[in-house]
Amino acid sequence: RHQLLKAHMQAVDLGAAPGGWSYALSRYGLQVTAVDNGPLAKSVLETNQVVHVRGDAFTFEPPFNVNWLVADIADKPLRVLALVERWIEHGWADHYIFILKLPMQKRQRFMADSVWPILNKIKTQHSQFCLWVKHLAYNRQEITIALI
Repeated sequence: RHQLLKAHMQAVDLGAAPGGWSYALSRYGLQVTAVDNGPLAKSVLETNQVVHVRGDAFTFEPPFNVNWLVADIADKPLRVLALVERWIEHGWADHYIFILKLPMQKRQRFMADSVWPILNKIKTQHSQFCLWVKHLAYNRQEITIALI
């Protein structure tokens, strides 16, 4: 953690509101660009390390490459995966954490048929990444994925 999250690193948080990820990253000293049409919590903005950009996570392009992309967007998982793939193809971030909101029914089938093939393609084409997938027990509707 201390090697991957260092003060003065740059991060983009897509789908940031209300700001949980932005706040957590700022606590490690990262400078965060939080992108969301919705408002951020006052406590997040008070860190003075988070800049709120009111905008669409799917059309936002960073003005410079960053160390981290975090995407926790309430949208279709394949759309979020396509967004992350675009960021990877452009080389806009060094590391990625993103959350996929899974369909209520047939989650395992959806993962096997749709998500794993895309993750395997990313891993094959970008072997520099270590792929980490975690399905947290307390939240059955989503998985957290890291490419580090």
